[in-house]
Amino acid sequence: MDQIKSSRAQFLKATPEHSVYACRRESRIFASHARFGMWRLLLKILLSATVASSEPTDARVLEAMLAAEMTSFPKEGTVMRQEATYVDSQEKLLHNHWHLRNETLERAIAIAYITTGAWVAKVLLPLSIRNLRNVGFWYGDVFVLTDHPECVPAFLATPVRMPAAPVKKIPNPGQENATYAKYFKQKLLELLPLKPEHRFVFYMDTDIFIGKPIAPFFETALAESLSVASVAFFREGSGDNGQADHAKALNSMYAKATNGSSNYRQHLIALIESDPCSRLHSLYHGGIFFAQRNSGAAAFLKRWADWYDSPCHVDQPYLTRAAMMEYGQVTVLPQKKYYGQPTTKNTGHYWTLNHYTRTSRMKDKPGAKGDFNAASKVKAGQQLLGLSPNVSASWWRLKSPFCELVPDDL
Repeated sequence: MDQIKSSRAQFLKATPEHSVYACRRESRIFASHARFGMWRLLLKILLSATVASSEPTDARVLEAMLAAEMTSFPKEGTVMRQEATYVDSQEKLLHNHWHLRNETLERAIAIAYITTGAWVAKVLLPLSIRNLRNVGFWYGDVFVLTDHPECVPAFLATPVRMPAAPVKKIPNPGQENATYAKYFKQKLLELLPLKPEHRFVFYMDTDIFIGKPIAPFFETALAESLSVASVAFFREGSGDNGQADHAKALNSMYAKATNGSSNYRQHLIALIESDPCSRLHSLYHGGIFFAQRNSGAAAFLKRWADWYDSPCHVDQPYLTRAAMMEYGQVTVLPQKKYYGQPTTKNTGHYWTLNHYTRTSRMKDKPGAKGDFNAASKVKAGQQLLGLSPNVSASWWRLKSPFCELVPDDL
């Protein structure tokens, strides 16, 4: 047990000397020995040398790296649990500890992504799933709802073809893809090919990268959040861990509304309906949420979907409205310990869920507490994503190596 604690403590240190991938490297090499033999190890070494010494990188180098890693990664935890006997003693303890701890969670939770249009052609999705598997130690089911299932190889996740969305009563020119994707967040329980044992769906945007084993977050969320409600979200605009603090003005009203005051809930609903496009009315983060497979979650998601008939392409104000209307069905996830957004000030620190917001921080827009500059992105590429220096220099601009048929300007 002391060895488990020691190895886990070393793994969780998010510093340059002990980055999430640096601490994982030897265990992944030994695991590759066991299942795929020495040739895969030699392939990884060759690829690493190629990436490190090449001129400007392209999608083919990244494709080779991701394919080599992900095809050797089992989707069912039992494979690695059986082969853990081939891993050296300390790494074996670390593997067994997390895989056994995840076993029940993997049966009960399905993880879902949504990606459409031009975003399917970006590298964010494969990198996000790679970290979910390699750093989060997640071997359970991962579904990707998309209009381009051919861009999601089976070794990466299970693609699910997205149906056509209904015609929006009030169109949002130029925002069709964003509107299309957001519409289906409220339809996940209906559209995903869930197994009978899947009791929960955990959704996250493609620009979220796992920085630590995911089991502690899931265990805490199920025990503290999903035990008292059907759906759980992080707060939006809280100011915590690099997040903007735009919701500060409504915090007092929010606190009263969620502590039993029906008058304050009705007041919030009226505010949102009078100005459904205001960012100030986004009190919950729609990019990550947990939903149980029950009638309470279904009623809430149906209410949230009302945003589609509003004049906006944003869904988060109506998410707050739904939370006020379906009071008792919604709660918050444990935020300060597990979720953060990058700024130059917190560069080098990584939470379980790290949100590299593609519409702001990854476009070189100002972050909540200072610009998230290129140097910070490079550092995250090396430490959080475990990429080579060359790939890290521009990882946020790369195309998905699995989606060459989707044009950038879709």
